[in-house]
Amino acid sequence: MSSYSDFDLALSKLRPHMFGKYVFLSERDGLPAGLEPFAQIKEEEGLTLIVPLEQAKAAGLAAGKKIYRRITLDCDVSLEETGLTFTVASQLASQSIPCNVLSGLHHDHLMVPAARAQEAISLLQQLSQQAQGWLQY
Repeated sequence: MSSYSDFDLALSKLRPHMFGKYVFLSERDGLPAGLEPFAQIKEEEGLTLIVPLEQAKAAGLAAGKKIYRRITLDCDVSLEETGLTFTVASQLASQSIPCNVLSGLHHDHLMVPAARAQEAISLLQQLSQQAQGWLQY
């Protein structure tokens, strides 16, 4: 008799998709004109923005900034599901790939260094394939 959880099923359906290049900015005076950030987080120190690289360049704000790629996880998971973020981050950490996770209502988004993004995609695809194998038992 096979037994698997919703978590195993979600991992088996994990589909990572890579999107453009981004930089992180910190602004004390709010959102600069002309920027349409992918995400913004209000912190005590100011507004953290995740902005498409081209917009940051056009605004003269990209100099010296590390470049990240956004990987969106396409899988159907409840906000109350435990372990998915940990499992994904652990998979990347096992290969020393830094990962900043943003969770929305519909998807989780990973910001990883641009130079390691393709490697991150491959690791996440391997994780999904491994989970598919679990479901066959």
